[in-house]
Amino acid sequence: MKQLTSQDILTYLPHRAPMVMVDSATIDGEQVTAQLTITDTNWFANKGQLMEAGLIEHMAQSVAVCVKESHPQDAGHIGFLADVKDITINRLPNVGECIETQIALKAVVGEILLVIATTKVKQDIIASGELKIFLPQ
Repeated sequence: MKQLTSQDILTYLPHRAPMVMVDSATIDGEQVTAQLTITDTNWFANKGQLMEAGLIEHMAQSVAVCVKESHPQDAGHIGFLADVKDITINRLPNVGECIETQIALKAVVGEILLVIATTKVKQDIIASGELKIFLPQ
């Protein structure tokens, strides 16, 4: 198992504060789980909760970490969120909670990655959905 710190994450993402939406990540074989502790200074925090757009951005950045770790041949490429589909948000996370997003690769079609993202607080699934990432060669 490999742990990525916030400093490691900055080498994985083109984002910088205040738009970094992954604090740390755990890689265990093919399984990538990215974490974010919600703070009241988060760009997407409003009235004590992370807004829907923040959840989706966290999912997308979690995919970027997954790509760099699981597909090192694509690590130097910048990917673009191409589509968000079937997003279900059961509840918004509160300031102070840590969200964890697991990424599962569903398919690769040319330059498109299709992934399933599942976001939890502790053991409760709070959001899930499919994301398509365009990864130009």
